Amino acid sequence: MSWIIDVDHLAEPNTKTGNLRNAVGLLGPQGYCGDGSELTERFRLLDDDGVVYYEGRSGDGSDFGPLEDFGTPNAGASRIQYWVSRKGWVEL
Repeated sequence: MSWIIDVDHLAEPNTKTGNLRNAVGLLGPQGYCGDGSELTERFRLLDDDGVVYYEGRSGDGSDFGPLEDFGTPNAGASRIQYWVSRKGWVEL
């Protein structure tokens, strides 16, 4: 499923966006041709200690794609949570 990174908590200061040093605006998976405007399910990627690395949006609130495609290989993120109305952040 497609995804976009909206916030990169690991970004190096003053780094251009859209790359691995500042993932804001990065779209996936590889080959995705959209602009991200249709992606509405908020997610965040965390490490084992609960530190949030990235926040973004996906097209499916039950998909591990952002974690498997980007979060784990890029930064070692190991958990994904989706925002569920009235419940808050829910981990898959």
